[in-house]
Amino acid sequence: MIKLAEKYINYNNYFPDSIDFNEYYLSHPDYPSLYALTETLSFFGIENGVANIVAEQYQNLPDCFLTLINSNVGVDWYGSWDF
Repeated sequence: MIKLAEKYINYNNYFPDSIDFNEYYLSHPDYPSLYALTETLSFFGIENGVANIVAEQYQNLPDCFLTLINSNVGVDWYGSWDF
């Protein structure tokens, strides 16, 4: 998931590089949880939120987002640019 978070950060130009983000995220006591990711984004002033939605609601999401998809074959992380 760290590589996906780095892509998201770089895609949105939040940092010149992701070293500071990685250090904070990887040292978070709840790493590698979704909570650790949202806490790290908030620490750096990056707006974020967590929601449980159905596929029909994807059209209402912003252009760029990270998603955790839970399906019958498992759980996986994706960026909106992967769709």
